Formats: sequence, structure tokens, C-alpha cells
Amino acid sequence: MNIHRAPRGVPRPRERGRAIATVRLIGIGRPKQGDDGIGLAVATHLSGSLPVGVESRLFDGDGLGLFSRIEGSDAVVIVGAVAGAGVPGSIFRWELSRISAAALPGARVRFNGRSVGIVETLGLCRLVVGPPKPAILFGMEGLDFESRTDLSSAVRHNLPILIQAVRDELDTIVTVVGQTR
Repeated sequence: MNIHRAPRGVPRPRERGRAIATVRLIGIGRPKQGDDGIGLAVATHLSGSLPVGVESRLFDGDGLGLFSRIEGSDAVVIVGAVAGAGVPGSIFRWELSRISAAALPGARVRFNGRSVGIVETLGLCRLVVGPPKPAILFGMEGLDFESRTDLSSAVRHNLPILIQAVRDELDTIVTVVGQTR
């Protein structure tokens, strides 16, 4: 399974050379809306085995409420379901500190059920306190966002791949801390 990544030229965390004091993993979604619970599932799974210095937060609200979860962090990894980006179960990775909504693939891509999106929230952070750097977003294309508590088979099948990708990203960010302190 390939993870769809931002275009070349977008720096990876290890290229930044900046000390990171507070790293947050934020799993977003609504647990009773099927595949919308992807981010919550990933953050919950990883919460017991996070690298030292990484805090895990769950979020089931609208984008503006996410601001308080992001504020005060030096790096953030956000995980959630996306709709309209590709085949169900597809995994995407974007670095949002330098990408606008226009750079996301397909005009229909959005985090399911969010009236104020992640890109808009990070834009607000940039204006008010400056964006966390890096700000990484992992999304998995969902299939079923109806009232149910389980994930679709396409999402369940690729969930271990997404969990490992997020774990690797966090390890990379934490490694940067050790190299720059």
C-alpha cells in the first residue's frame, strides 16, 4: 500500500533542524459515524506506546475547537477520515504548515462532517500564534459515515498500515528533538 504524499519540495521533519518541545498526536472523528472514527481509533491504539514527549488527544468536535488542542504545541500530527480523496482505505499524508486547501487533491476532499476544516484551523493558528511546525495530517479515505460504531472492512484492512505510518512519523519528529537539543 502506497501512502500518497505531498509534492516534493515540502520539507520532512528531519530537515528542519529545530528543537521540538511539545509534540501532539490528535485523533479526530466521531465514534458513532462509522469510518469517521478512524483518527480516534489510531490515537487510541497508539496512546499506550507513544514516544517520550508525545501527548495524545482525542477530538470529536468542529475545526475551531481543534485550535485549543493545537495551541501551545511545537509539532502536531493529526489523523482522521477524509472523503472524496480516493479509493476507500487509501492513506494520505500532507504537511500542512506550508500547504493551503487548494493544494489538497480534489476540490471535494474534506474531513467528513467538519464545517470548519483542518486547513482553516491551521490558518487561524498561523495568524494568531504561528503554526506548529511540523504540522502533519494523515487521512484515510472512508467508505461508510453512517450511524454505526464499527469501521468498514476497507478501513479495517489498512488501519495497521496507517497506525505504523503515524508511529514512524512521531518517531522521526522525536528523533529530531534528540538531535537538536
